[in-house]
Amino acid sequence: MRPSYNSCFVQGNNSCLPSLTHVVKLRLMSLGARIKEVRESLGWQQEDLAAKVPGLTQPALSALEVRDSKSSQFAFQIAEALGVSARWLMTGAGRKDDVDWPFPRVRRERWDLCNDVDRGYVQAAINKALDECEAQRPAAIDEKHVVAA
Repeated sequence: MRPSYNSCFVQGNNSCLPSLTHVVKLRLMSLGARIKEVRESLGWQQEDLAAKVPGLTQPALSALEVRDSKSSQFAFQIAEALGVSARWLMTGAGRKDDVDWPFPRVRRERWDLCNDVDRGYVQAAINKALDECEAQRPAAIDEKHVVAA
């Protein structure tokens, strides 16, 4: 039986609709549930995803999607095929559109707490710093970069 409470008896509630509210316990998604969510959002069948991951069969993918597993030997390849962060796919942490973290001296958790506006500001600052580095770098004599006159 689900726990519930009658909202009509909550002080200050002048409308009794609905009169009975069910309490729902939320559960973190498993690896398989995240795989299924992204696969379905792409409009792919299990066979489509399995074909993109060498060694992964449709029955193995089906079992992975219904299990409450924490890992899979195919997790990194599945993340790449789906175009999502392997970290997000395996743990649910961060954002699914994040790539591997390229800044070892900056704690990843700080980035995870940024909203889109903050992320835009940080990215603009990084681009400016990279522009300054490139401007100070001596011109490299490299046959690949020589422009024909």
